Amino acid sequence: MRNVLILLMLAAGSHGLSQGHKIDFKLNGLQDSVVYIGYHLGENQFVHDTLEVIDQQFSLEGEEPIVPGLYFIYTPKAYVEFIVNEQHFQLEATLGKSYEEFQVANSRENELFKTFQVKMVTLQREQLTLQEKLKDATKVDSIEVQAKLVGLAAESKTFRDDLIAQNEGTFLASFLKMMDNVKVPLFADIPDGPDRELARYQYYRAHYFDIIDLEQDGLHRTPLMQRKIMTYLDQVIPQHPDTIALEIDKFISSLRSNPASFRFWVVSLFQKYQETKIMGMDAVVVHLAEQYYLSGEASWMTDEDLEKMRKEVNLLKPNLIGRPAPELVLLDTLLQVSNPLSLEDRFVVLYFYDPDCGHCKKKTPVLRDSYYDLKDLGAEVVAVCTVTDVERWRNYIDENELDWINLADPYVQSDFRSTYNIRSTPQVYVLDENRKIIAKRLDVEQLESFIKDYSALENLRN
Repeated sequence: MRNVLILLMLAAGSHGLSQGHKIDFKLNGLQDSVVYIGYHLGENQFVHDTLEVIDQQFSLEGEEPIVPGLYFIYTPKAYVEFIVNEQHFQLEATLGKSYEEFQVANSRENELFKTFQVKMVTLQREQLTLQEKLKDATKVDSIEVQAKLVGLAAESKTFRDDLIAQNEGTFLASFLKMMDNVKVPLFADIPDGPDRELARYQYYRAHYFDIIDLEQDGLHRTPLMQRKIMTYLDQVIPQHPDTIALEIDKFISSLRSNPASFRFWVVSLFQKYQETKIMGMDAVVVHLAEQYYLSGEASWMTDEDLEKMRKEVNLLKPNLIGRPAPELVLLDTLLQVSNPLSLEDRFVVLYFYDPDCGHCKKKTPVLRDSYYDLKDLGAEVVAVCTVTDVERWRNYIDENELDWINLADPYVQSDFRSTYNIRSTPQVYVLDENRKIIAKRLDVEQLESFIKDYSALENLRN
């Protein structure tokens, strides 16, 4: 926000009240005739309203309650943050002055926010002074300065903890809680080693949400909550689609009473897994689409958008990793029926390509050169040409000396383009001995190492 404002509204919602909102501001020293009122939304910032300034004063008001959160006043020369939880209050600040000059009326949240900001600024000034001293300090003096810096950090933590304890239930207390991490016991009664580490991990995972007040309205309108949730999903839990989907459902279920938070997280998490490059996470996309969008809970979606999503799910669902490979009956170069799923090889690599595709022209020779190495690993390559011109297909095979199994669908009798979601080429699928999909959309250069690693893991399991 300090560099650029994204002039879009991502989310809308209400706090469930009926009296609307009215917040009066006075910004002493303000020369601008217009100010922007914005809010944090995850790690981004957005404009909520543009207000006219008259005699350094302006008001934010509306008939509906405003969603709680961390908001700000912005002009090219001013940036002032404040908290919205109460719906009617007054704030006065002075340009160039610290929060010590902040005047608050009818808002306990902003009184607390002022107290917090003033203390933090004081501690930061002391910290900067000590850090400057470190630059020229002797070894003995530096030990003393370092000790004082540690003391300042402890003072900051104690102050924050006391502020939280004395103001439980406030928006500010919930916001400040998220600045901490879960305090994990040492588990000294367990011998040092894997068992202790496992116990510590299990405690950390089980108590991760202790510092996030999910019942507190508006925490998604801060820069902290999204970071916490994404860390949990990316780094704390096992990276398996089923586990991720289960954890998301547990999290989302706690937000259904809060329309604004529910919408934000459903949209954000769907977008996260839709954009990920991690193989297999399309299963999470399908789950979110069916659980929250296509079930009728996403009231903000148009019928047209829902229909597009339904079609996308229909393309993704048949070929998710872990599912049986869809039926695939094609023709060989003699135009005889062939079913590659009936092969006896331990693995089957399905390689969908177009002879005229520029990327295919680069990747096909690479795969050809590794073909016999893949055969040694128990894999058969089945190259499926996506064009219907038989002569062009046969010529391409001869010109490139493709010795693997070559199949096509020249009479368009198969629906593989839909069941295998072939909207671009090349595409790669790997099937196991039971003809379940174990990998897809790999680069051909990754095939050999993937099959080696998969085989090694299977051997360990057996």
